[in-house]
Amino acid sequence: MPTELIADDVASAVPQGAVINPLFDWSPLAGIPLWIFITIFVIMIPILVNIYYFRKVGRLSAISGWLESQQKMTQEDVQVWIISRVQRLTIECMAIKDNVLSFHEYEKIEMWHHNSPMARIIVGGNPGLVVSEDYHHTRDFISEIAMTYNCDEFNENQEQLKASLVEENRRKQELGLTTQKPMIVAPIIDFPTYDHHGRACLFHLHPDGLAYPAYNIFNPTRFRKYFPLGNSATHFGGDMIEDAKEFRIRRKEPGLLEKYGIFATCAVVALVIVAAAWFAPIGGA
Repeated sequence: MPTELIADDVASAVPQGAVINPLFDWSPLAGIPLWIFITIFVIMIPILVNIYYFRKVGRLSAISGWLESQQKMTQEDVQVWIISRVQRLTIECMAIKDNVLSFHEYEKIEMWHHNSPMARIIVGGNPGLVVSEDYHHTRDFISEIAMTYNCDEFNENQEQLKASLVEENRRKQELGLTTQKPMIVAPIIDFPTYDHHGRACLFHLHPDGLAYPAYNIFNPTRFRKYFPLGNSATHFGGDMIEDAKEFRIRRKEPGLLEKYGIFATCAVVALVIVAAAWFAPIGGA
């Protein structure tokens, strides 16, 4: 009589602990258990969250200086907002000493001179300064708005100013106060014209200070035409570094032996140790 073969129960053939439960051991796709899909999903969640976080951090890298300034700013550090030549804004934590701003990294030679105690901003309770790459002084929003507004107004009202000066001179002549002809000046179009006559004209027209509308949107490019050309932050920093070399203590240039003597000594000691180990190995017969 032939022997009857009876297969064992599949569940009993699975090792103890390898079975989760019928739901998680269910294989809905290509014989892959459901718990594998759940495991991949649980692992991918933190990975995707970290990828999303690092991408966000990369986008906010331009303002990382604000957080750095908030955390570890000392008396010799300051938060600085930098406006680039292409209108890109970045925030850095810089060193300030003797009213000169500079990067903590020595390979960046840009420097700025902080010449006005009023040229500052406050962001999140943290004071800071504003600079630009094409100007070697700190920027003052209020002064720039007032100056550009009044210079534009002065340029637009040339005929009216001319008539008022002629009339004022006529009245003074009638009173015998003066016989000179009124001085008529040209518009303010750049820094040389502002330095030549624009500053004096604005002082004459507004002896109590420059007035401007209360509501204004600051445009960093409008003030560029009044910059003194030829001295950017890079040029200023380079000049400062060159001038500082004259104040350094004169030191003798180290020779070849002084530079590489320690390395040569270490190499000789290492060779002696290797030779000793070669000729007298530890545990040898």
